[in-house]
Amino acid sequence: MLWRELHGWDLMRAAFDLQLGRTPTPPATPAGSGDRVGGWLLVPAPATRPCVITDVTPMVGRTPGPYAEVVLEPGAVLPDADAYYEHVGGRFRFRGASSDEVVTALTATATAFRVRAEQVEAVPAT
Repeated sequence: MLWRELHGWDLMRAAFDLQLGRTPTPPATPAGSGDRVGGWLLVPAPATRPCVITDVTPMVGRTPGPYAEVVLEPGAVLPDADAYYEHVGGRFRFRGASSDEVVTALTATATAFRVRAEQVEAVPAT
C-alpha cells in the first residue's frame, strides 16, 4: 500500500509479473509525490489473547503523525493467533519530505499510541 501511495508501484503486481518472466511496467509518478519518503509502524497487540479491545488511541490527524492507520475498535475480539501483520495492535503509514520528518512522526506515534484489552476465556467459532 505504501509503495503504491508514494511511488505508484503495486508491488504485488510487480512480483506477479516477475514470476511470469515479464518486466514490470514502471508506473506514472503519483501527483504530488515528488521526492517524498515513507515508513510504516506495526504496534504489537496485547500479549494475552484472546482478548476484547477496551480502548485504543487513534493517531491520524495528530501533528506529527501518520496519514493512515488501521486500529482495532473497542469491542473487537483479538483471537489467540500468531500476530504477524493482521493481528496487531495498530498499523500506521507515514510520509514526509525527509527521513527525519518521517522518523519524528513515527517516534511520536510509537510514544503516544495505546491499545488496551481484557482477556476472554474463549472466542466463539464463526
